[in-house]
Amino acid sequence: MRETNPWVNQYIRWGISIFPLKERDKKPILSWEEYQHRHPTAEEIQSWVSNGHRNWGAVCGAISGNLVVIDVDKEELFRELNLDDFAKETFTVRTGKGYHIYLRVDSPIRRKSLIWDGKEELRFQAEGSYVVACGSLHPTGKEYTHYDGSPVEIKKYSVSILEDIEKRWKRYHNLDKIEEKRKVIKESTTRGKDLEEFKRKVGMKLIEKYVEPKRRYYNYWQGLCPFHDDHNPSFTVYEDTNSWYCFGCQKYGDIINFIQEIEHLDFISAIKKIEDETGIEFFSREKDEETGEEKKKISHATLAEIILNMHHFITLRDTEEILWWDGKKWCFNGETKIKELCQRIIEEIGKMEKATNHIVNETIGYIQRRTYIERYLLNSNKRKIPLLNGIYDLETGELLPSSPDFFFTYCIPVEYDPSADCPKIKNFLKQILHEEDIPVLLQFIGYCLIPEQKFHKALMLIGDGANGKSTLISLIKRFLGPSNTTSISLQTLLENRFAVANLYGKLANLYADLPDETLKHTGLFKMITGGDTLSAEKKFKPHFEFEPTCKLIFSANKVPRTLDDTTAFFRRWILLNFPNKFEGDNRDPYILEKITTPEELSGFFNLVVQHLRWLLEKGEFIENKSTEEIREDYIRKSDPVRAFVMDYINQGRIIENPDAYVSKDELYAEFIKYCKKIKLPVPDKSVFGRSLKSVLPTIGETRKKIGGEMKRCWKGISLDVPKDEEQSEEEEWF
Repeated sequence: MRETNPWVNQYIRWGISIFPLKERDKKPILSWEEYQHRHPTAEEIQSWVSNGHRNWGAVCGAISGNLVVIDVDKEELFRELNLDDFAKETFTVRTGKGYHIYLRVDSPIRRKSLIWDGKEELRFQAEGSYVVACGSLHPTGKEYTHYDGSPVEIKKYSVSILEDIEKRWKRYHNLDKIEEKRKVIKESTTRGKDLEEFKRKVGMKLIEKYVEPKRRYYNYWQGLCPFHDDHNPSFTVYEDTNSWYCFGCQKYGDIINFIQEIEHLDFISAIKKIEDETGIEFFSREKDEETGEEKKKISHATLAEIILNMHHFITLRDTEEILWWDGKKWCFNGETKIKELCQRIIEEIGKMEKATNHIVNETIGYIQRRTYIERYLLNSNKRKIPLLNGIYDLETGELLPSSPDFFFTYCIPVEYDPSADCPKIKNFLKQILHEEDIPVLLQFIGYCLIPEQKFHKALMLIGDGANGKSTLISLIKRFLGPSNTTSISLQTLLENRFAVANLYGKLANLYADLPDETLKHTGLFKMITGGDTLSAEKKFKPHFEFEPTCKLIFSANKVPRTLDDTTAFFRRWILLNFPNKFEGDNRDPYILEKITTPEELSGFFNLVVQHLRWLLEKGEFIENKSTEEIREDYIRKSDPVRAFVMDYINQGRIIENPDAYVSKDELYAEFIKYCKKIKLPVPDKSVFGRSLKSVLPTIGETRKKIGGEMKRCWKGISLDVPKDEEQSEEEEWF
């Protein structure tokens, strides 16, 4: 007689619906579905027991008190998911290959399988399923036994415990990251209504023509990525959201992006390719009334959605100006870009020869209404610098990928190379400047890289012609980028109401050879350098308000005089003197090309950023003069001849006497020494002569015999410089 199962009565006491299975098998000997809805009668059980049935099935689900059996086959999974903790709390059976963990939940659930690499790894046996009961025999002959250490009772849990176990399983296989990425990618790949409907109809089946599925799950599958050398399936297709993501190369998109990428097509061509491959059309058709020819039809809304998927656009709420993303920065000619795209798309889909004004204007309006942002978002990230090969993070030193999300309207035309140097630029700066002035210049150029007026400073480069000022201005312009700079004189800025609008979004205003015109109204200059809110307008455009971040850099032979004698004006200036001349053999006509190679500019960026960090850490420029010192320096540099005469008269070095005279060459040489000693610009000899007459109107000109030679002289003054001082100055300067 066959041995009966000793656990049958225990299952009955637990209220579990049971039925007999085939001997040493998992299959029922009868139709078991009715026992999902009723318990077997005592007579049925007695009959089955008397027939000596050893193998029994335990029905899961509501009929057995919302019984759920966690069915796991792998020992490793049992340990890694900490299921052994449950085995200590509730009845658990050791199966042929794994475990059955019995528990009851507070609400009924359907059976669920967790599949990895095409195989069921973990099952929640619930409504609609059964398990082989304890005491039965596995087909291998091994008995289903009570797991040592587990109680002979079935504990009740919240159904959320199963969700927790599923999360553990997903973490075990890194599927939690796949699920998380699914949500992000879905949001990133959502398009307009018409395109979403097209994607829904097409689905993701077309991708299987290019990528073979290696692993399938509920609503996504994985294969080897076609976009990089992939050996472990990392290319993930989310069929329920019509999107894909590669965990290896981080590329992502939808079916349109995929076809664009793998077939090297633009957006419109990719849609056409999908139409050809699937037979599903995106563009509807209409018949031409004149020719009877059937042509593709497109609405302005669909046209706008296509354009929005080809390029990024934003619209400034205050002026309704449209900007478009060129891959490195936001550009202001967005409306022109849309017009160009409208014509191209309509021609490519074969609707008509040209885009009508009506559909173009409707498309522009649609894009504007979809893309409004506030102006303050532009260039608001003050510690990141957009470069050709990425976004440089000033705080961490990292190079981040370029992204429209930073809202930069400029890009420095330089590639970041942490190992680059700029020996030619360094040598050039040593030739044109006093060595102690180089650090403050580098700090100011670095200051131009951050969109803020934190230090309330402007820069004036001073010196007569052929001394490197214009070359330095050109170097800075090429470094920052011509499109990121403007060139407006200080006088024009202060007097032309439209001029200030040209500063918006620029890094620097670089103006060479500032005219020698007196500055009468300097309020706007102080507002610009102070970063105060300005109201600006462009011709035939609405006015707008902005906080200026454009740095002001001017060069001049002589600092312009000013009627503003306030501290607020003078403390804003950094004045740098250019003491040397480069003429004849000393002049290199190709110097600019030599110092603006890509390698030199990359090295210059490293040098400038180093000095910018010092500036930000210290909170002030290296040249930290008092306001009174700056005032005196400015006044002297605005009229160096007057400063020379007044100083020398006060010191008794120039003596006014109607009968006295001094050689013009001797006086000019003394003037040069004076200027170099206190870093003043040196005007040429003719300018010096004209200025001297305006300062000393009583002097005249004459010729005198000096040292046996006839020399041109100034009459009415004499020069008295001690011999020992004259000698020391000659040694110092010459």
